[in-house]
Amino acid sequence: MPLINRDRAIDIIIILDATTEETIGTQLRKAEKKAFADKLPFPSIDYRKVPQTCSVHRDDNNPSAPIVIYMPLIKNNNYSNGWDPRTADFTSTLNFVYTKEQIALLSGLAQKNMQDSMPIIIDTLYQWIKKH
Repeated sequence: MPLINRDRAIDIIIILDATTEETIGTQLRKAEKKAFADKLPFPSIDYRKVPQTCSVHRDDNNPSAPIVIYMPLIKNNNYSNGWDPRTADFTSTLNFVYTKEQIALLSGLAQKNMQDSMPIIIDTLYQWIKKH
């Protein structure tokens, strides 16, 4: 939310969403709603793409709208037998105490998802640089 501000003129926003809300993309919906309410440039989000490890959203008709790269913390079948942080009890928003093993599991999943998404992120950044 702090990035959605008229004075910032952000070109690309990379959102690493670690919430475990029931609906993936709830915080993204709030950001989109705020941007539109404040009449700030923001791409329309294709929420069919959001439940992926990485999705890219842009408004090709509005060059002042930032590109949004959205990465929810979701299971990756290639990591720890497809462990799912959305169904693990310890990943509740109200849990403030983690064991070393739980921290390793969560951070390992985030790292794996980031590694798998790097080609998409790099290509998106490259395409933006090429245009500007």
